[in-house]
Amino acid sequence: PGMPAGCPVTDGLPAAPGAYVLLFHAARPVAFRAGALGAVELPPGWLMYVGSARGPGGLAARVGRHLSGAGRPRWHVDFLVRALPPREAWFAAVAAPREAAWTRAVAGLPGVAPVAPGFGASDSGARTHLFHARRRPGLARFRGELAAVLPTDPPARRIVADQPAAEALEHLKNLGPASAAWLREAGIHTPEQLARLGPVEAFMRVQETGRRPSVNLLYAVAGALEGCRWDRLPEGTRGALLIELDARVAEAAEGPWEKS
Repeated sequence: PGMPAGCPVTDGLPAAPGAYVLLFHAARPVAFRAGALGAVELPPGWLMYVGSARGPGGLAARVGRHLSGAGRPRWHVDFLVRALPPREAWFAAVAAPREAAWTRAVAGLPGVAPVAPGFGASDSGARTHLFHARRRPGLARFRGELAAVLPTDPPARRIVADQPAAEALEHLKNLGPASAAWLREAGIHTPEQLARLGPVEAFMRVQETGRRPSVNLLYAVAGALEGCRWDRLPEGTRGALLIELDARVAEAAEGPWEKS
């Protein structure tokens, strides 16, 4: 089950050693720098990062840190978390080291392929601890992969990352659960991200996910950023938004300019 709004992200996570998998969903390509590893470019789709928690606080401290995005970047995955908040984590409290076995189990899932050589593997014999899949990986299949090689281990459990209530998109005027879900599919998770992009860019990113929103979403986002109902936007705002949208669509259709 997911965590109720307002609960600490450590609720449901044991303060014991164990292994975990973080799941991310990218609606568009993701690019960032991961410390000494340098530039990392990841394709859209589902990303899975395998890690272990063997320090103080165990899984509660390590996975809780990742789900909340707290702390200064220390590991490669910290830079990924800042670029793309995780959707959920699979975890199991096990005293013995299990990172290698979990990495092989993830690699064995259908449609899963390794990405970003060296990512999270500084002290590991694995090529990478980060994997990509076009479709959402299944926890049941992952449990089966593990049970085949570690039959006495407890099955992996799931915890879902919720946005803090103060940062929830649904708390903005005009944005309900459906429109907020569309924005998250487009990689827009917080009001701060929405404000940086603006209504037209946010609308176009939703379109890029394959959704077909009406212009009411464009007006709703504009109103949310202005703090007013979409039908009470300042005079001329809706027309200006449509002109900007038409210009952006025309620019995208022309493609990049090349010198002849």
